[in-house]
Order: sequence, then C-alpha cells, then structure tokens
Amino acid sequence: ANAHLINYIGSKRAIGWRADGLGSPKHMDILYPQGFPLLPEGLWKKAPVSFESYWWISEWYRKNWDIDRIINLTLENHVSTFNTKSFPIPYELKDKIDEWIAKMGYHFVINETEALNSVNLGEKLNVRLAVENVGVAPIYSRLPLYIRLKNESGEKTFETGVDIRQWIEGKYEENIQIVIPEDMPKGEYELQVGIGGNGQPSVVFATDACQDGDYAIVGKVEIK
Repeated sequence: ANAHLINYIGSKRAIGWRADGLGSPKHMDILYPQGFPLLPEGLWKKAPVSFESYWWISEWYRKNWDIDRIINLTLENHVSTFNTKSFPIPYELKDKIDEWIAKMGYHFVINETEALNSVNLGEKLNVRLAVENVGVAPIYSRLPLYIRLKNESGEKTFETGVDIRQWIEGKYEENIQIVIPEDMPKGEYELQVGIGGNGQPSVVFATDACQDGDYAIVGKVEIK
C-alpha cells in the first residue's frame, strides 16, 4: 500500500488498497505498522482491501510463522480478497483457511423473514427482511435486491430499492413493500429473495434455506 498515492487518488474517487508481502516478518513488524496508520480511516467502507502473500501459505507453514496472527491482521483490516499465488495449501491448515474464507469479504445471512400469509390482488405486501453481514467487508457494487413470487404456473419478480452496499458489518432490517398486480393469477406462491441475476452478477445468501437457483426460498404467500 502506498499511503501517499492512495490519499491523493482517494480525494478524487473511491479507491481501495492492496498490500503485498503478507506474512513476511519485515512486513508484519515494520512496513505494515508504519504504512497502515497513514491510510484514510474507513477507506474499506468505500472500496476493497486486498492482500498478497509473501511466498505462499505452504511456506508460511514450513517456516512456522504465526498463521493466526497473519489471518487476524487481514480481518482487522477488512480484507475482501487474498492472492495466495495458486500454490497448494497444506491439508493441516484446511479448517483454519476455510474459517478465514468464511469471514473474508461479505457473507449475507438471512436471519428472519416476515410477511402476511395472504394478500389480495392489487394490495400491498409488506416483507420484513432481517439480514446479517457476517463478513468483515461490504459489497461494493449496487446489485439489486429482488423479491420473487413463484409457483408451478408462473412467477413475478419485484425489484426493491434496498441498497445492499449499506450492509457493512452486523445486523440490518429491511422493510420492503411490493404491490401485487391486478392481473396476477391467484394461488399459493413461494416467497423468494435474491441478489442480482437477470443479466447481472448474482450473490447467493449464506443460508440453510432451500434454494431455487440464486434465490432463497423464505416462505409462502397466498394471493386471493
């Protein structure tokens, strides 16, 4: 990370930063402590942070470097991506690396969804969505959040105005209102939630809920 360059460009547009040499004692003990405090506070909320390994993870393991300390440093700095240079990772570190990946970047969990069991044609359906970002960084692209009603005979997708970039860290609650079209066929529909798709990149929720493609199935609604 070049703090002076990042500060200059950051005054003109949102820009993230990348730090090479991750794991190296010189970087961990000297270069990072000198450079990181010079970076603008909260930069990670606007643009991604990336790290690249010094050597590779198997070499960290061979040299007996403190891998927990290395991982924690990246998480404390809200890492979104990490380049390990395509070298194999020792099996002994599998659980540790899996846990690291599960915290890196954004991971959106649906904690609760609430909606009426039935709604009439032409009426508004209120959907309360309680979500949590269990990762250490937000998403930086404004992909749309969709509500979809689907059954065997058809489906209707509603784009919400929710800005998922605001799901920085922690828990959030969205109160979404959709209007059921007058010409929508009556019947029971699955209530589904999805991010992106429809020609854009899609994001799958980190949830145990049943999936329908990129959508999480979170309930049922009867249209009368």
